[in-house]
Amino acid sequence: GENFIYLWGEKGSGKSHLLNSCCQWASSQNRDVRLLPMQQLLEMAPELLEGLAGMEILCIDDIQLVCGKSDWEVALFDLFNQQRASGKQLIIAGDCPPASLNCDLADLQTRLSWGITLALKPFNDEEQLEGLIRQATALGMDFGPEVGRYLLSRFPRDPASLSKMLEKLDQESIAAQRRITIPFLKGVLETTE
Repeated sequence: GENFIYLWGEKGSGKSHLLNSCCQWASSQNRDVRLLPMQQLLEMAPELLEGLAGMEILCIDDIQLVCGKSDWEVALFDLFNQQRASGKQLIIAGDCPPASLNCDLADLQTRLSWGITLALKPFNDEEQLEGLIRQATALGMDFGPEVGRYLLSRFPRDPASLSKMLEKLDQESIAAQRRITIPFLKGVLETTE
């Protein structure tokens, strides 16, 4: 397979969700994996990237945040080259295609264009409803499309928020020993706000 994948899409398109899922799957397969959320890591020194090259799978989220920070750009450039030389996988996510990043280090921007680039488009309403019901079913919940539509019309639609809400609904319905209906959902949403 391809050793380098670059995912891009607008906020809420599911990039972070995909990276987290990839890491969870790889971990369940006893693979050596690490997720680097740049939004949290930028507060630290770029030296923390040293020694990470050679992991089986390395995922980097929010790459656009390093642009204009020369020490981080150089550290990521080095990490990219080391990971590539080791033949291990690198999955990077950003909010725009590699060619649209504003990296000061042109070589980093070039490297980010080397692999497969995939654009993630936001789901339309029906796709989002289908995904929500599929995720609820995987958690063992049973609710119809009307409950899903109600949730989607009254709650943030980004994948992370919806996943957390489904987990909360699952816990609340088990604790109350109730099916998930619109009145039950209303009650849970009221305690969430």
